[in-house]
Amino acid sequence: MRVASGRAVPAVAVAVVGLTGILATPAASKQDTGPRSDVVHADGSALPFRCETEGGEREVSVRFGLSLPERVPIGEPVTPEDVTVDVTLGDEATADLTGRDMPSVTGSAEVVLAAANEDRETDEVPLVWPTLAVPATPVPEQGRAEVTARGKAPSFTPEQAGRWTLSAREVTLYLATPPPDGDAPGPEPEPEPEPEPEPSGEDDAGSEAEEPGSAADTSAPSSTTDTEVPPASPPRALTLDCALAPDAAADPLLSWHVAEDGENGEAGEGQDRDGTGSAPGEADGTTDALAEAADVPEDCEDFADEPTAWCAYLGGFNNINAMGSAARIEPGILNLAVPNPGPCPDGPPLWFCQNVTGELSHEGKQEFPPSDNAFHAFDFMPNAATVEVSQVAPMDIEVQFQIVAPYEGSVVARTEMSVRADDVTVNGKRLDVGEDCRTAEPMPVTLTADYPDGYVVDRGGTLDGTVDIPEFTGCGRAGELDSLITGLISGPGNYVKMTQGSVCDVRNTGGCPPPIPTLAR
Repeated sequence: MRVASGRAVPAVAVAVVGLTGILATPAASKQDTGPRSDVVHADGSALPFRCETEGGEREVSVRFGLSLPERVPIGEPVTPEDVTVDVTLGDEATADLTGRDMPSVTGSAEVVLAAANEDRETDEVPLVWPTLAVPATPVPEQGRAEVTARGKAPSFTPEQAGRWTLSAREVTLYLATPPPDGDAPGPEPEPEPEPEPEPSGEDDAGSEAEEPGSAADTSAPSSTTDTEVPPASPPRALTLDCALAPDAAADPLLSWHVAEDGENGEAGEGQDRDGTGSAPGEADGTTDALAEAADVPEDCEDFADEPTAWCAYLGGFNNINAMGSAARIEPGILNLAVPNPGPCPDGPPLWFCQNVTGELSHEGKQEFPPSDNAFHAFDFMPNAATVEVSQVAPMDIEVQFQIVAPYEGSVVARTEMSVRADDVTVNGKRLDVGEDCRTAEPMPVTLTADYPDGYVVDRGGTLDGTVDIPEFTGCGRAGELDSLITGLISGPGNYVKMTQGSVCDVRNTGGCPPPIPTLAR
């Protein structure tokens, strides 16, 4: 999902940041007892959205349905219920379906909403609902097509007291023709029990059923050229990447009250859980703090002609098996050139693919910031070094995901890196390794993650894998320290775990500056 140009919400990232439980497991739904005075509902107004498609800009109208408790205690998860997203496609978008010979569609929707505290001057918090299901829906021969997405929304835990609002920001529709059976994939039906054969009165030997395809079998036609079923045509698809129209009314979908601890009525000034009154920090491992200003860091660059340009912080840990330690890789800026997803060319129906290109950037170089690390070789000898990790080949992030249940997918990131060591000390003695003590050859890196539970490009996550650290060269005045540094660092099968934070939109400043993630180990 991209952040549309012209979007007037600079503080909102297309990712989940800032508050505990934004992507927590939804709370159990209460039994439906009809309309309640202590529940607030979206007003059901149709909102205009403008969408990017392969054929150009299209218009749709979107009607959101959801409900929330009218009043909740601070720190208590809030789970939207009765979630529906009704999308009416405009004439051109409907023509895109009929022009692609799509008499019916199925798929999924991804929604971005913005939660804000009206009583505080703090940034909006984006909420991502990634997998709302669009069931198989016919496309009318006349009139405008309408689709409805339904599903469970993740929980959201406000950590500030006051009046909160929820507003619409973005909707991405992934639509495709259903499989040949006419419906989206689902659980296999339970096989019906075979009927018991009726006794024929003949001997068992004479009553045995003939094998299918035998001379006595008349239940199916023989396999001949005249009776073969032609192969099914490949599925057709359409992606609509939509943002709220700039001239749309900015009224929120609904609002609710978050009560301070011990508060029974009106909202007070409110403080965070730690009582400081400052913006809440990150509690779910995705960021250290809410962004305080909507500005784009200097290292963030729009480096490719793709529909979306994002940047995010990326860092992690790299085990060094030879020393039984791990080197920290300080978070640095990763620039992302993001194409719109499309049907996988060689994949099964209803699977979409996306190939994102990534480039590191630190003070004009494609590298992470230098990281100071301390180790103990052989479990007793103290060592220290400044490690610089540079990118020496393009980074390709391949994302594949299913647009219908169970919404499974995968992420594979590939690149090549170079490692340089500087300011090296061994057992307290400084070694003059020179300015070019580095790996002798590029280090291939392949990291993977599950989509969407482990990693999604816009909201980040973790990727992991193993790398073989090559031998070092250029260490010392004449390479006399090559063997020592190689023995301390190089070797196969070193585990790597990288953490990416949520993104900043380089072109429109949405979600900027990007939050620095808490590095998972």
